[in-house]
Amino acid sequence: MSEFTWIPIYREIAGRVLQHENRQDELIALLREIKSLNVPVIPFGDWDTGDVAIEIQEIDPFTFFATFNRGITREGRLRILEFLKQKWGLESPLPQDFDGIPVANNMKSWFFHWKKDRNHDEIPDLWKLASEVYEKPLIELSIDALHACVDRFSLRMISMAMFWFNPYEYLSIDGINRAYLKKFDIDAERVRTASAYVDLVSGVKETIDFDFPTISFNAWTDGQVKAPTPAQQKRNAPAVWTMGVGVNGDQWVDFYTNNLIAIDFEIENSLKDYKNREELKLAGWPDEQGAKYNDVGCCWQFANEMKVGDYVFAKRGKNNLLGLARITGDYEFDETRAEYRHIRKVEWLTVDGPWELGPENYPAIKTLTEITNYHDFVRRLFGIIDIPVPHDVDVSKADKESVTITTGEQQFWWLNASPRIWRYDELDIGDTQVYTTHNDRGNKRQKYKYFLEVQPGDLVIGYVTSPDREIVAICEITKGLHESKGEESIEFKLVERFDHPLTYDELKADASLSECEPLNNNQGSLFRVTEDEFEIIRSSLDELNPTQTATTLDTYSKSDALKELFFSEDMLDDILSRLRRKKNIILQGPPGVGKTFIAKRLAHLVMGEKDKSRVEMVQFHQSYTYEDFVQGYRLNENGNFVIKPGLFYEFCRKAQRNPEKDYFFVIDEINRGNLSKIFGELMMLIEHDKRGEEFQVPLTYSRTSEERFYVPKNLYLIGTMNTADRSLSLVDYALRRRFAFVSLTPQFESKKFAQTLTDAGADSNLVNKIVDVITKLNSDISADSRNLGTGFCIGHSYFCPAEGIKLDSDWFREVVESEIRPLLEEYWVDNDSKIAERVELLLA
Repeated sequence: MSEFTWIPIYREIAGRVLQHENRQDELIALLREIKSLNVPVIPFGDWDTGDVAIEIQEIDPFTFFATFNRGITREGRLRILEFLKQKWGLESPLPQDFDGIPVANNMKSWFFHWKKDRNHDEIPDLWKLASEVYEKPLIELSIDALHACVDRFSLRMISMAMFWFNPYEYLSIDGINRAYLKKFDIDAERVRTASAYVDLVSGVKETIDFDFPTISFNAWTDGQVKAPTPAQQKRNAPAVWTMGVGVNGDQWVDFYTNNLIAIDFEIENSLKDYKNREELKLAGWPDEQGAKYNDVGCCWQFANEMKVGDYVFAKRGKNNLLGLARITGDYEFDETRAEYRHIRKVEWLTVDGPWELGPENYPAIKTLTEITNYHDFVRRLFGIIDIPVPHDVDVSKADKESVTITTGEQQFWWLNASPRIWRYDELDIGDTQVYTTHNDRGNKRQKYKYFLEVQPGDLVIGYVTSPDREIVAICEITKGLHESKGEESIEFKLVERFDHPLTYDELKADASLSECEPLNNNQGSLFRVTEDEFEIIRSSLDELNPTQTATTLDTYSKSDALKELFFSEDMLDDILSRLRRKKNIILQGPPGVGKTFIAKRLAHLVMGEKDKSRVEMVQFHQSYTYEDFVQGYRLNENGNFVIKPGLFYEFCRKAQRNPEKDYFFVIDEINRGNLSKIFGELMMLIEHDKRGEEFQVPLTYSRTSEERFYVPKNLYLIGTMNTADRSLSLVDYALRRRFAFVSLTPQFESKKFAQTLTDAGADSNLVNKIVDVITKLNSDISADSRNLGTGFCIGHSYFCPAEGIKLDSDWFREVVESEIRPLLEEYWVDNDSKIAERVELLLA
C-alpha cells in the first residue's frame, strides 16, 4: 500500500490535542460528548486516595487517542473522527482504512494509573513525551522524556501511541509487529528500556526497506493468517468435540429429531462473512469491555474448524452426555429457523443418554471444545457411552502425568474467583475444583510462576471479585501443577465457607495488611500471602464468624403453625400459596392482629424449621434511605468515605451463597418509608419473575459496569402494614403490583384465642368479657365509616400476654388504660366524652 489514508487526520488531531495541555477538562468534555452519541469511549471512573470513587479530572494525549484506537467497530472509529473533524474544523479527509494500526486493549486503554497510585508528574511526563514525538524525529528525541514514561508504563504500549502520533518516525513494538520482525532476524521481545527501543528502531530502519506504516500493515496482514489447529493439521483423521445442546439441554429434541447441531449467538448473518476472529468479535460483541473469547471462539470453530467426519459428543452442562454424532454437512446459516440458525447436519450414532459423568470426566463448561488430543479423556467418553473408539480416531498416546513441585513447607495463597465464571459457593465442603494456568486464549495467567510453586497442603484464601469483593472461603491445595483434561492446572478443595464474609473495604482499612500483594494490585488470579497476613485475615474471619455449638434446629410444621395462629387451615394455605407464587407479600391490618408474629411463623413454616439465621428484619421509617437498605458512601474509621453495603444487600449476598435454602426478609411498617427512594432500581429486581443472576443490573454506587447485583430466587419478602396509622404514605402502584396483599382481622371470636387465654390462667368469665366488650367496641369502630372503619379495629394481640403474667381483672384494666385508651384518644380526637364512655363500658 503506497498511501495510508489514516495518517493525515491522525497527525492533524495530534497537533490539536497537544494544544490542550492546560485545558485537559475540555478534552474530557469532548469525550463525554462523544459518549452521548452512543459511541464507546474510554472509562471516566477514577479512584482517589482511600478508594474514594471520583471522575477523571486530568488526561494525557495518548489516552485521548486510545478512544478511537481500541477494540471498537470501524464505524465507531469513523464516528469519533467525524465528530472531531467537525468540532475542530479539521482539513484532512476521513480515512478509508485502519488496517495495520495497532489498537489498545479495551480494559487497559489508560496510559496513567489510578489517582490513588499516580505520581504527581506522571501525566505531565506523558504530555512532554507526546509533544517530543509529534515534533521531532527519532534521532532528536529526548531519551530522558521516553525513559520517564517507560519507567512507569509498558514500553510496548507507549511505542504504540508514539506510532499513532508520528508513524514514519516511531515503530510500534506490539505483539503483531514483534512477530513480523522475527522474519528479518530482529528480536524485539526483550526490548524494555528507552535506549534499547531507540537502538531497535534505528536497526529496523537500516535493515528493512519498508517505512514503518508499511511494516505495521504487512505485520497485520500476516496476522490474519491463523496457524492451523491440530485438527486442521491432521485432516486425514477426524477431530473430536464436546458440545452443549442449548441451555440445560433444551435444544436436544430439536437436534436429534432434525439430525443437526446448532449454535445461537448475537451474529444475525452467516459466520462465513467474517475473515477472522477479530472481525467476528466486532460484529457480534463490539462494546464488550472484556472480549468474549469463548463465544467468539465457538462461532469461529463451528463455522471454520469443524469438518465433515468429525465426532461430536452432545452434553448437558458438565454432568451428562446425551448422544454422539458424526458431522455430515458443512456450516450453514438457516434463516428459516427462529433460533439456533447456525447449523451443521449430522448423523446421530447414539441418542440413548443421558449418561452421568463423574468429576473426573467433566467436560469443559464452554459450548464447544475440541478434545482431539486428550486421548485418555476421549477413550473414557467413548467408554461411558459403550461405543468402541472408531478406528479413524487416534487415541494412541497417554495424557501427560501429573507434575507436582514440592518445597516441603506450607505456603499461603490468595485465589480470585470471578462470579461471572465460577463461585466458591457452588462447592460443598470437601469438593475439589480445578483451576487452569492458562486463560481461554491459551496465554499464561498473570503470576504464572506462582502456579509452579503451589503444593499439596498449602492453604488458599478464597476471594470473590467484583461485584462481591469479599473473602468467602478457605481452601487447601490437593494437587500441584498437573494435567487435567489436557490443560495445565492446579487443584484445591473447599475446607471452610463463611456466612459472614470479609469485605475488600474492611481488608484495606487494616493497616497490618498494607503490604499484602493482592490488596495493592488485584489484577490476576493467584497471589502469594505471608503466613502473618494469612493469620491476620484468618483472625478477622473468626471474629466475624464465631464458633457456634452445633444445635439441632426445631422443626416447624403446619400443625405447629395452626396451634399458634388464630385462623383456619384454609386461610393459612391461601397465604402460603400467595407467598410461594409471588415471593413477596404484605400482611395488612389494624393494630394488634399479629402481623409481625405471623410473618416470622410463615418464614419458619416455609423453611420447615426455626432457623433464625435465615430470617432478617428491619423497620422502615421516614428517614430510612437507599444507602441504609442497599448501599452507599459511609465514613470509615480513617475518616474516608467508602461504599458500605446495606442490610438488604448483605442479606441477599448471604442467600446467594446458599441457594439450596430459603431466606426471608421481613419489613415491618413497610409503608412508613419513602419506598421508591429506598428500593431504587431494586423495584424491578424484587419481582418474582426478575429474580436470579440473569437479571442482574449495576447499582447506583457500582464502581464499574461489571459490578452487578441481583435478588436471588431463594429470598422471600414479607412486609407488614398498619392500616390504622394516618401518618403513613400509601403504597404506590409500582410497588403494590409486586406484592400479594393479605388482610388480617381481629380474631376475638376464634376458639383458639379463648383457649390461649384459658391455658394462660384466665377464668372463663374474664375471657368471655374480653370477647364481648372488644367485639362490641370493634363494631362501633367499623360503623364509624366516615372517620374510621374496619382498618382501625382493636387487634387480639393486645390480650395475648407475655409468659408469667397473671391474667385477672387488674391485668385487663391495665391493658385498657395503658394501651386501648391511648389508641381511642388518637381515633376520636377532641371527643373526650365518647372516649370516656367507651372506656367505661370496657371496664364495667
